[in-house]
Amino acid sequence: MILYKTCYGCQTKKELEEFGKHNNTKDKRQHYCKECARQYRLENKDKNKQYQKDRRKKNISTVMQYGITLEEYDEIQSRQGHKCALCYKHKNSTYRKKLYIDHCHVSGKIRGLLCQHCNTMLGFARDDKQILLNAVKYLTR
Repeated sequence: MILYKTCYGCQTKKELEEFGKHNNTKDKRQHYCKECARQYRLENKDKNKQYQKDRRKKNISTVMQYGITLEEYDEIQSRQGHKCALCYKHKNSTYRKKLYIDHCHVSGKIRGLLCQHCNTMLGFARDDKQILLNAVKYLTR
């Protein structure tokens, strides 16, 4: 079954395969066809560069809220081999393709960098060792 979609840019009805993937749309495809998206990127190189700079600034402010610089974050990431400190998945094979700063909520001390799933797991366990030990016991039954 071939499905079609109308591009927001060229207003042409095209097959879904001619649209890039996008998880936040109903049909899981971007609104602009690949050709229109490519053309937009070519025409807006400066705008795209500024967008990348702004994203980098956002990452810097996120890192700085934990009292470290982006260089220190990069050093921790290198020390860990660009892998999650718990599951050892490389950051490029994780859900968001990045590692999050894990810290002790009592002391504020940074423990390491985790993938989103491992970071969320610790958060749901409220950093309580007993809950995590109970989970291990439960899984080994």
